Amino acid sequence: MTKAKELCAHLNVKHKELDLGILGEIAKPISANIGGTDVAMPTIKDVLGDPQPKTYVPFRNLILLSLTMAQAESSNASHVFTGLQVHDEYGYWDTSQKFVDSLNAVAVQNRTHQVSIMAPFSHLSKQQEIEICKEIGKEDLLIHTLTCYDPDEEGRSCGKCPSCAERIMNFAKAGMVDPIPYQKEIPWSDIINV
Repeated sequence: MTKAKELCAHLNVKHKELDLGILGEIAKPISANIGGTDVAMPTIKDVLGDPQPKTYVPFRNLILLSLTMAQAESSNASHVFTGLQVHDEYGYWDTSQKFVDSLNAVAVQNRTHQVSIMAPFSHLSKQQEIEICKEIGKEDLLIHTLTCYDPDEEGRSCGKCPSCAERIMNFAKAGMVDPIPYQKEIPWSDIINV
């Protein structure tokens, strides 16, 4: 079961999956973030300062949000939510509030049905998002999340890719042990005061 499906089941929310295999085929020659690619997965040190790291998937968020907005319109929904956060912007042009505002400027041209994209965390860090979960007592939801670029077949995060490095660092900053399983031992007691 995918993490999205698992979270939807936990929240008792309808889950719909779309086949995006074509996006993987397009990105395979240039992105480490696609299964079966020959592009090596970079480390966090490799991607820092890179305006378009090897984990970039061309136009992914434009495609995903366009499909989601189409689904919203056909379901008579008025809003689509995305979990962009401020630290994604360092390496991905399609993860900023400016990007969301641009898509909303296009969507407002729809003559019969308005759908808006909401990015409530676009100005927040991952640490702040984790702290919000703690404040509202919803840390249990975090077990149903996956940010790893290279999880194993059991769904365990690698603990090495840029996304894992950021996640681990931000859980440590928030003073919390990440509840998800990792393929390698994370020295939580060394990086936070538990």
